[in-house]
Amino acid sequence: MALAKARGLSLAAYLDDLSRQEEHQALLGRATAAFDAALERPGFAEAFDEAFGGMPDSPSAGHGPTHQAA
Repeated sequence: MALAKARGLSLAAYLDDLSRQEEHQALLGRATAAFDAALERPGFAEAFDEAFGGMPDSPSAGHGPTHQAA
């Protein structure tokens, strides 16, 4: 109740917001897993590079080619 009050929300509104946030996080997790699985398909990383100019830079991105040299 204190968290809801601190945000100026009723308990019902706070729980509704929390539920929506949790659902959003679950959807992001599924989308990330689907993209990671797609990266394992032959030719996907190369096609992504060609279409979008390279894979996103990230410490955990050890998949396929990265940004193409200019």
